[in-house]
Amino acid sequence: MFIHNLKYTVKILFKNKVLIFWMFAFPIILGIFFHMAFENIEKDEALQVFDIAVIDNKEYQNQTIYQETFKELSDKKNKDQLFHIHFVNKKEAEQLLEDNEIEGYVLFNKQEPQIVHDILQKLNNQEVSLKDTSSSHLSYMQIEYYTLIAMACMYGGMLGLTAINNQLANMSAKGKRVSVSPNKKGILVLSSALGSYLVSLVGLAILLIFLKFGLNVEFGSQWFYIIILSLVGDLAGISMGIFIASVFRVSEQAKTGINIAISMFFSVLSGMMGVTLKYVIDKNIPIINLINPNNLITDGFYALYYYNTFNRYIRDICCLGVFIIVCLFISFRTLRREQYDYI
Repeated sequence: MFIHNLKYTVKILFKNKVLIFWMFAFPIILGIFFHMAFENIEKDEALQVFDIAVIDNKEYQNQTIYQETFKELSDKKNKDQLFHIHFVNKKEAEQLLEDNEIEGYVLFNKQEPQIVHDILQKLNNQEVSLKDTSSSHLSYMQIEYYTLIAMACMYGGMLGLTAINNQLANMSAKGKRVSVSPNKKGILVLSSALGSYLVSLVGLAILLIFLKFGLNVEFGSQWFYIIILSLVGDLAGISMGIFIASVFRVSEQAKTGINIAISMFFSVLSGMMGVTLKYVIDKNIPIINLINPNNLITDGFYALYYYNTFNRYIRDICCLGVFIIVCLFISFRTLRREQYDYI
């Protein structure tokens, strides 16, 4: 009976055109819109090459490392070119600065570089070092795509919701037959939940492939952990759908609306409409993001791509696990107590 109901659930869900649109087509369409919008934004915000001057004195001529550094940063063939450098004497540099033809100039005095421009004062006897601790340079626009994946995971809840509704006597004709059949209700519910999970994973896999190879979204190289996060995140969405189906005593359309509304609200808080809100919440009310499954999924992808350690990723996985357990525990307790005086 378990395998039979599992196959039946998968077949029924794939035939539901509305659910397939929301689970399979809508995230891809939204991803295309994101790409069209963000591509122009990133082009507008691309780092511009700016003019500086370097005082070409004896101290500078003795600094081989700085010479190579400036050469690399001013190479026109380098896509990450940062400077256009004028090698001049101090008097010429001051004149260029006064004429606003350069942003500033670098003077080597006693083998120490001093930076002079119209905003900062001279840096005297200060040791400044920059260290990049990230695994790569993450475009903040990529986080928007991660929120899209999180939204798709939570939209999977509509599949779980529909699958469970088919087992409830007050929601469907099949549910009436199930309620009077000798089959164990727990087996039918579990097989329905698993069937909806499998269908949801197909949609999520298609979305990930499309984002990676269609839109060239970067995920990093930790694909084993990316898959684990996707599996757990999708299960969180299914669990929320089961929770809504079990707890709310309203029509199926109303339950679907609740699922979509909650998913979109969580998506907004996780940064879908602007990453600033996510960081404001992280800084001021972090507990909200720790119980927001969309944020946990988004943050998990971000942590895998950006950080060299797994501390943040593991925290996100654990919080998602707690969310799943709580939703399923309440759902199955509710379903076990489900009784009807009449249908």
